[in-house]
This record gives sequence, structure tokens and C-alpha cells, in this order.
Amino acid sequence: MEYTFEQLKHKTVAELREIAKGNEHEALQGYTQLNKEHLLVALSNALGIQQHKTRQCRDEQCRQRLLLR
Repeated sequence: MEYTFEQLKHKTVAELREIAKGNEHEALQGYTQLNKEHLLVALSNALGIQQHKTRQCRDEQCRQRLLLR
């Protein structure tokens, strides 16, 4: 199934992790440890979904995921 950023944003962390579970994209490594904000960025990158607004990443791990796009 294809998702939009808005659809992903309204899902729970458990639902997002279930979506990530079947994807082996590099951005999703360690997805079980990611919080919702980071998981949204990682899933967006892995699924090729354009985010509606630019998000400021507060840590290096998040910035690295953004660079993988």
C-alpha cells in the first residue's frame, strides 16, 4: 500500500513500526528504537514520500537519515 505523509502522521507508533517491519531500506535500520518523529522521517525517506514541511532534526542520527534521501 502507498501512503501519504499525512496518512503516516496520523498513525500510532505501533502502526508505523508495522509498516517499517517489512521494509529493508537503510533509513529504517533500528526502527524499533525510533520515536514517532524520527520514524516518520525514516519511513518517508524509505518510501519516497515528500514531507509537507521541512523538519529540523535535533540529533545526528536523524540528520543522517535525511541525507539518505
